[in-house]
Amino acid sequence: MSDMFRSMALVTKSIVAKLNKCENLNGDNYEIWHMKIQYVLKEQEALEALNLTMKEPENGNTTQHKRDKNAFAAWKRKNSLARITLLSSMKNDVM
Repeated sequence: MSDMFRSMALVTKSIVAKLNKCENLNGDNYEIWHMKIQYVLKEQEALEALNLTMKEPENGNTTQHKRDKNAFAAWKRKNSLARITLLSSMKNDVM
């Protein structure tokens, strides 16, 4: 695992632990939960992943293909981070 992935995993664990200590989304507390979760996702630089959909680019050897692959990989990491964060901050029956 690369240093970047290790670092991201540690940050995610830390944030998820903090979220689990506070009140999770339960159906009655959406406004406060929404404000908190937006802040957390913004700090993780993952908020934009919720509003963006990307398809895996086709294989190729051009510079543009490499840029597209890198952009997709970055989006995929942020999307996973956002999903984990959201799911870990909700009560099971709300998920």
